[in-house]
Amino acid sequence: QDSRVATLQHGTNIKAYYGPDALVEAHKGAVDGDVITLSAGEFNASEISKAITIRGEGMDKTVITSSGSISFKIPGGTSYPLSLEGLTVRPTSDYAPSIKGTTGSETVLISKCRFYANYYSTELSISKCNAVIIQSIIDHGTYAIEAAQNANVTCINSILAGGLSYSSTGKYDLQNCFIEGKLDVAYSSIKNCIISEVCTVNETN
Repeated sequence: QDSRVATLQHGTNIKAYYGPDALVEAHKGAVDGDVITLSAGEFNASEISKAITIRGEGMDKTVITSSGSISFKIPGGTSYPLSLEGLTVRPTSDYAPSIKGTTGSETVLISKCRFYANYYSTELSISKCNAVIIQSIIDHGTYAIEAAQNANVTCINSILAGGLSYSSTGKYDLQNCFIEGKLDVAYSSIKNCIISEVCTVNETN
């Protein structure tokens, strides 16, 4: 049997799925608030559309991959956040991962994760939600993050290997981060950060 396992926990009920599509199958059976725990290995997924927790064994061990794009969509009307912990998100195509809310009030929590894309101008696109990124690596893009459509992005103790893309509506709160690239932000806050290239900041603390 394939050693890759996705375990779906719904209340006290636990069900295991096996193989490269285990995450896809577990996602089908999940509802908002459920927890999916992934073993080490690569798991296929092109879209996550529920407010669930996906927990891996570590960014160097558990990988979510796709031959196309990988999108995370947080449904409206839910009180649960989308939570990603201890994993890498890495499409094998030239598409960058994206995270999008529905009404703008949704929340995504990212902890100890790595987002990676091949040859793309923006590494991670975040829109219409509140995102908190902690102890994570966003790398291999001209811009590491694009905060669009009123997204509020907080990055703490993280590495952004690529700059931050300007948005007239998106805002950044950066604390104790290393930004390897250009910084073009407005109406944001930057504290105790190292920035390796030229900055363009307007109305920013």
